Amino acid sequence: MYFIAALAFALMLTTCALAVFRGSAPERVAAGVVALAWLGDLVGHSLWRSFNAFYMVNLLSDLVVAATLLLLAVRCVKPWLAPALILQGLALSANGLEYAQAGWGGTIYSIAVTVFSNGVLLCIAAGSLSARHGRQLSPA
Repeated sequence: MYFIAALAFALMLTTCALAVFRGSAPERVAAGVVALAWLGDLVGHSLWRSFNAFYMVNLLSDLVVAATLLLLAVRCVKPWLAPALILQGLALSANGLEYAQAGWGGTIYSIAVTVFSNGVLLCIAAGSLSARHGRQLSPA
């Protein structure tokens, strides 16, 4: 389990680095919000250890990421936003179902949320790599 978490963390760091150095503003905003949601998850899970608080923190962080992606989709025409928004919606749905059913899937839930969340990161990374206007350094 720690190996998968380490891979997800490495993917998030790589995506954030790509967004900062190669991506345009929407990619940087999306990567920043995903990173802040991940940090919020860590802080929330360390502060509140009950079942309800655990899933509420997950739901709130996924909702913030989904709302940000939706606002970006309304403001920007980027091809990576549609699949990222769909995958984030699926992750939000899986978290909502897990919260409502109080442990419906266990392993299935973990796999689904991991695949959907990492899919969002891959969409942002693909958008950063395909950005036409990367961050330009001014000549010295």
